[in-house]
Amino acid sequence: MDGASNDTWLLGEQVLRVCWRGDLDRPAREAALLTALPAEIPVPRPLDCGRDNELSWLLMPRMPGETLADTWASSSPGELRAYVRELGEVVRNVHAWQPSAEIAALLDAGAPADADNALAITGKSLIPLARNRQLRLVEYVRTLPFVPGDLLDAVVGRLTEQPATGPKALLHGDLTPGNVLVRDGRISALLDWEWAWLGPTSTESTLPMWWARVTSHPEFVDWLIAECPDIAANPRQCWVYQAAFALRCIVHWPPDRPERELYPDHPLLLLRELIS
Repeated sequence: MDGASNDTWLLGEQVLRVCWRGDLDRPAREAALLTALPAEIPVPRPLDCGRDNELSWLLMPRMPGETLADTWASSSPGELRAYVRELGEVVRNVHAWQPSAEIAALLDAGAPADADNALAITGKSLIPLARNRQLRLVEYVRTLPFVPGDLLDAVVGRLTEQPATGPKALLHGDLTPGNVLVRDGRISALLDWEWAWLGPTSTESTLPMWWARVTSHPEFVDWLIAECPDIAANPRQCWVYQAAFALRCIVHWPPDRPERELYPDHPLLLLRELIS
């Protein structure tokens, strides 16, 4: 399987992820974090990792089960609700866990910090929080064809007052059904921790909201918020996070045609929806 910055290879009972773009230290941070997480947080434990000047990689055991995204359509509402109830417990355990000083330093080292260009910022973060980073993304997106200037002006107008981010907790960062592995009616693993970071718990709703929107399954995010109310405690913050994620996606998947001709879940249309 290929992605925006990773390729994934299934090698019998093992999974190899190769990172070829962005922050090449992500796999090493993920390996250290997965090794340190307590047993009540179900994750694959890494077998090995490494890197050179062009690529990095992470080798893990292949965990049993199917993703919740793959089983969503064939599961009953009761089964889905039970999965999300269990996921809420896992998420609460993640947010409550206190990483060691060493793990915290590794995660902080992965933050965009003073990255001064769009590709460096988006290579380090799914949700670039600081307003100056978001404005740099806006500046870059303005140079792309088929991106309306009035839309970006409206976004900048809404970013004039950045909300306080709140206390930091460990966050998975990419909490969508595609990263939740289920088997025999239970969650067998929470996958793909490469974007884990220390931040406000309210950002954890960003990717669930995106998945719910593009798949037309709002019940997922509604159920998850019912289990973990703090992930969407501040609507103003959630708007900023959604806008930041949409800008990041536009950097990597720029429009190739006028807005009216784009496919329905293109990030430019999400950005338009956010300011309307």
